Amino acid sequence: MKMISRIIPSCYFAFLLLAHNSQAQNNLAAGSLSFISYQSDKDLSNTDNGGTTAFTDRFSIVVMNQAGLAANTVIYFTDNGWNASTGNFITGLSEGFIKWTVPAGGIPFGTQIYFISKYIDPVTSWGAYSDEKGTTAAGIVTTESGSNYMELSTGGDQVLAYQTGPVRGPASTYDNAARRFITAINANIETGTTVAGWDNHPAGGHQSSLPPGLSNGNAMLLALYPSLSNEIDNGKLFFIPTSTGCQNQISQTINDILNWNLQDVAFNPDNTVDNHTYNLTPGAVITVNPIDVTKCQGITASFSATADYTASYQWQQSADADFTTPVDLTNTGVYSGTTTNTLNIKNNETLGGQYFRVIATGNNCGSTAASEAALLSLSPIIMPGTSTTYTQAADDNNFFYVNTSCELIARVEPAGASPVTGNVTSQVWIENSVPTYGGQPFVARHYQILPVANAATATGTIILYFTQAEFDAFNAAPASTFKLPTGPNDAAGKSNLRIGRYTGNSNDNSGLPGSYPGNVTVIIPQNVTWSATDSRWLISFNATGFGGFIVQTSSIALPVNLLTFNGRLINDDMHLQWKTTSETNNDYFDIERSFDGKTFAAIGRVAGNNGTTTQTYNWIDAGAANLHSKLYYRLKIVSTSGEAEYSAVVIISANTAGSPVVSVTPNPFTSQVNVNLQLQAAAQLTLTLNDVKGKKLKSEYINAAKGFSTVSLSGLGNLMQGMYLLSVQYNGQTYTYKLVK
Repeated sequence: MKMISRIIPSCYFAFLLLAHNSQAQNNLAAGSLSFISYQSDKDLSNTDNGGTTAFTDRFSIVVMNQAGLAANTVIYFTDNGWNASTGNFITGLSEGFIKWTVPAGGIPFGTQIYFISKYIDPVTSWGAYSDEKGTTAAGIVTTESGSNYMELSTGGDQVLAYQTGPVRGPASTYDNAARRFITAINANIETGTTVAGWDNHPAGGHQSSLPPGLSNGNAMLLALYPSLSNEIDNGKLFFIPTSTGCQNQISQTINDILNWNLQDVAFNPDNTVDNHTYNLTPGAVITVNPIDVTKCQGITASFSATADYTASYQWQQSADADFTTPVDLTNTGVYSGTTTNTLNIKNNETLGGQYFRVIATGNNCGSTAASEAALLSLSPIIMPGTSTTYTQAADDNNFFYVNTSCELIARVEPAGASPVTGNVTSQVWIENSVPTYGGQPFVARHYQILPVANAATATGTIILYFTQAEFDAFNAAPASTFKLPTGPNDAAGKSNLRIGRYTGNSNDNSGLPGSYPGNVTVIIPQNVTWSATDSRWLISFNATGFGGFIVQTSSIALPVNLLTFNGRLINDDMHLQWKTTSETNNDYFDIERSFDGKTFAAIGRVAGNNGTTTQTYNWIDAGAANLHSKLYYRLKIVSTSGEAEYSAVVIISANTAGSPVVSVTPNPFTSQVNVNLQLQAAAQLTLTLNDVKGKKLKSEYINAAKGFSTVSLSGLGNLMQGMYLLSVQYNGQTYTYKLVK
């Protein structure tokens, strides 16, 4: 094996040794190989010339790729000319194509490989050798073109070297349309060809156009005799005026015909070219390639590469792995780090199937190196079917809150006067049926978005997501006076949609309106958009302050935050009491009473106090026990603009003999029923909830204290909407109360 020696840093040499054992390269650039000899006259070692072999033609190349050639790399050689007019090899010829597979261990930079043909009638075969005499094989060479053999003509010919298939490999067949030319040599002055030796309109087997991507003196050699007066059959590099320099400078020296010995007789294989020592100035070389990335749609993706001897980086994007039409990226839009070794793509929704690579520019000689292409794949994001939560930092890199199962919760973008910062927890709940609060429904899917810092004052733009089925269920709820959109074109439904925001943290982790201690605000969203691609609604709005978020159609909060509403019978008078917090624009409360739970009449009015602190209100319905055995009370909460909301109904037994029950609240209920008791002595009671068909749904034994107390039947959130019967067993008697969810 003859080596063109070079002096390089030891660490770089170690890298070369590792590179040789890496996966096969299918991305060699133009100039990665250079021809060093070409011989079309019959070899002097052939028996016809008094020798002992069947060797016929030969050529040799030197590896100019800075990282060498990796094992199993495939390179094709042919004497079939290229036709620039058709963008293909000249057809209708009997020229041959051979395939060379690099041996195990790879081949370092500067190594010369000898390709020698052997003719044993009627077959021509080729071999690759590490020595000029052809005794030690250097990889495997096969003929790919059937009975059309590659044979160099003494009437003038060319040899073209190329790769096929995608740059990510593996290599394809010799006739694959995806070709990348590495180098070429042309030794032809034929009548009808141009003086440059390359013909734009070639026709014969001795003619060729200049292969695409190559240029004379850089990546290939035009082996014409300097006087251009005659055609030569054989040539060999013999003089190297530039012994120190960059890869491209050395290549230009090799590809300068003035440094070649040209003759019309074959060279003696015993008279080898003198060894040439090069002091290589290393150019940019990729040491770590970017790898394929798969992310949930919308999540930040990153690609990283490492290069040695590099002054700058430039990331590129392409629709194909061959980078047929590369686009240089800039730090705009979703991209950042485009001129560093790490590319970041934030809020990535549409770039699935795109390829990315980096171009490293060396700090010597202006050399460049392209990394392998890396594919970005996106997994579709879906809406969660159950309650879920996810925490991440609020920043410009990722606005989407998507868990590891690619379930989309919300989108939060820092924006406004005091952009949200730090970790933010986004949580979603999905109730089994349309929930209500204060007698008013809201959509079953509801959210809490809570930053660690400045939750009450931080600002941002939020997008919440809903299904059409959830809107349809809301519209079917009995109390939904104003409807949500029934489809993408329902402008009226879109205009009805409001966001109720409850500041603070849900104190029982239910996310329901009654569990928030802070203020409540109604927000008109900026955009209500249907995504046909994803089959979901996108509700976008600007927020000042974070907390719980629900979708409703009421224009006021649901409701003034009513903490409690209950009543108890003292003698014949009904004492009603309710507590509120976060009253905003509250005008007054009307106290309404009913004897059947259907028809209510106002019996009194109390002015609202407003404010953010807890407010306590009292009202006495004098002599109520004499009116009916069972009484129903509710509050009508009226805003300063005249809009009204209703509280849950309180049911109180006025004069049911022996009944321990003072009232049952709330009614309608959501997840819990509270039973207010008045006992003469401590006792055990049984609370049982049945459906209207008598099926027992829940039962609990309660030890109640003497005097007034409240016991609860909880865990009712999964029940469907409808009518239910609550039975209270006490002292051998059963007292039944009708409830609605």
